[in-house]
Amino acid sequence: MTAKAVHIRSGPGTRYTSLGLAHKDDLVHPNKASGGWIHADIDTVDQDVIHGKKKGYAYKPLPAGWVQKKYLREETCMQLN
Repeated sequence: MTAKAVHIRSGPGTRYTSLGLAHKDDLVHPNKASGGWIHADIDTVDQDVIHGKKKGYAYKPLPAGWVQKKYLREETCMQLN
């Protein structure tokens, strides 16, 4: 991600519902593209694990959804090729 936070959408466009926010340090696993949008599985940093409040994996999954391509790093988008 190149932005601090971006909306994960239920479809490829801003008119679709926001499913939540993805943040700069999250892991993005692209599945497919439509126009200027990428459908992806996203793993977010679990701050409770990082700060020692609980044990577990440092990442937890977010709902899969659509993110504007302009906010993704080029190497993330290249994974679709």
